[in-house]
Amino acid sequence: MTIATTPVPAVTPPPVVEIPAAVVPAAQPVLNAVLNGETVKLSWTLSAPAAAYKRIEIMRNSVSAPQGRNRIRSVRATETGIEDAVGPNPPTLWYWIKLIDQNDVASNVGPVTFR
Repeated sequence: MTIATTPVPAVTPPPVVEIPAAVVPAAQPVLNAVLNGETVKLSWTLSAPAAAYKRIEIMRNSVSAPQGRNRIRSVRATETGIEDAVGPNPPTLWYWIKLIDQNDVASNVGPVTFR
C-alpha cells in the first residue's frame, strides 16, 4: 500500500497589529467641605503636581452659582486645605477652589457645601 502525500503550503501568520494601551483619563481634582462646630474644614486633592500651579484661590458664596462668589483666601499650591470660621449655626455656604496654573490659566473645582 502506497500513501500519496500532497505538499502542504506554508501558512503565513496574520500581521501583528499593535493595539495601543488603554488611555486612562487624568484624575480630576477633588474638593471636600466638612462642618466641624463653627468651622468649615476644606480639603482638596489636586490631579497634577503642585508645581503645575502658581496658587489656589478659595471662593465662597451663599448660593451654588459662581456668580457673586467671593475669594476668601489665596494659598500656595502645596497647601491641601484650610479652615473657614463660620460661627454658630451657619447658613448653607458653597465653596470652590480656583487653580491658577503657571500660565495664569484658571480652572474651577466645585461647588461643594459642608455636610
